[in-house]
Amino acid sequence: MKTKIVLIKPEYPYGKSQIHFGISLYVVAQQLKAAEYEVNVIDMNLHPLNLKQEKIIHDADFIGLTVTGNPNIPKVLECIERFSSSNAKIMVGGQPIEKMESDLFQKVFGKDIIQIKNDLDLANILGIEISRLASPFEISIVEIFKEIPENDLRLYLKSEITLFISQGCHYNCKFCVAVKGVKEKFKDINAFKEELIFLAEKAKSFNYSKLEFYATNLDFFQNPKKVLEYLDIVAFVKEKTEIDIRIRCLACITSFLSAHQTIPNLKTRCKKSGLWSIGFGVDGTDLNVWKAQKKTQNNLEDLLECLKITKDYKIRLEILFIMGFDQDNFKSLWKNFKNVCTYLAKNNHAILRPYLAKQCVPGSGGWKSFDKKDIFSDNPKLFYNMDFAVAGSKFTHPNFWHRLISNTAYLSMCGLFYPFGKCATSPLMPYGKFEIWNKFARWWNKIMPFDL
Repeated sequence: MKTKIVLIKPEYPYGKSQIHFGISLYVVAQQLKAAEYEVNVIDMNLHPLNLKQEKIIHDADFIGLTVTGNPNIPKVLECIERFSSSNAKIMVGGQPIEKMESDLFQKVFGKDIIQIKNDLDLANILGIEISRLASPFEISIVEIFKEIPENDLRLYLKSEITLFISQGCHYNCKFCVAVKGVKEKFKDINAFKEELIFLAEKAKSFNYSKLEFYATNLDFFQNPKKVLEYLDIVAFVKEKTEIDIRIRCLACITSFLSAHQTIPNLKTRCKKSGLWSIGFGVDGTDLNVWKAQKKTQNNLEDLLECLKITKDYKIRLEILFIMGFDQDNFKSLWKNFKNVCTYLAKNNHAILRPYLAKQCVPGSGGWKSFDKKDIFSDNPKLFYNMDFAVAGSKFTHPNFWHRLISNTAYLSMCGLFYPFGKCATSPLMPYGKFEIWNKFARWWNKIMPFDL
């Protein structure tokens, strides 16, 4: 008999479910299926577990739980407790788990839970050679897509879908927890094309008229000639299937400007491929803050130029604005506020995504020097406070006055621009030691709409 593995995506945190077709779990499923394991994928956000799924989990040899972000850790812990009656070995993986020290992992999840940082860890726990696990950049996951129940796939294709093009960024911003300081690595273009055609044709069979995607590139135009090959595939699939494909992406200001200057037909190719929104990591307006966060590639003149160009391209510009760094003070935060007001007042195509810096997140530049990690193992619900949409707490911003001005700047931006549809962030409340406050925070975070 084949070894049975079930991969589970726990519910979205804060007491509500969010349907999002993130494909990372399906990539792992395809790797395991290609290695001749019996694999099932369960997304607990789609609907409550049914009897069939409960049996699949109970009969599994391995249960894999994915942590898509640090705020998901409390939900993963709930799943571990729920499935503890199974005889299966429980594995936990995901980007935050890759960055977490083994001793902290054991304190948080327990000594019997297996930490999966990479494919080598997965191969070792399964007792196979790493060569049996195909590279996620080389395989097509259409085979796994075909196993998704039709009703689930209908729900997925109505939501935003992860568009896996590349991973890696050669910049090394201190607060960033993604794969950084490395050469960008691209997915096999033939596998990319096969997956996109499958999803578009499925959408057409469901009588859907469009598909919404969010690209995985950390800096979309870092290698513009290469990424345009993928956009040309998207344009081809749009024409072939008559499905309106729309793409959002992230980009560095300087990379976009360079692409605009060196690719003569960039505007036309972006339009044909359905690229309609670009999020630029502005993250402040103060040179000292940028320098401390190793984000010296930014300058305000380039941002103003990007505002002009994206307006001409008829592309929405998302101003990603992380603030409240240790180096921020009243002067820098006030400057941020004034500049954001100017940007939005003069540019109808621009929208704000403000967030509050969390410099004690596993994988960030400040994590190694953070000396209070045990507070999270003592009370795992505090992992909610690592959400960049959560207001600052004494755990993330220990200085009272710094916390006060940072929260004021963040919440003021959200409160001023959200009613006018110019802010895409819904601010969340942190958790602490007092249950009365935590009840309020739970209520607030549950009623807050998902980010636009």
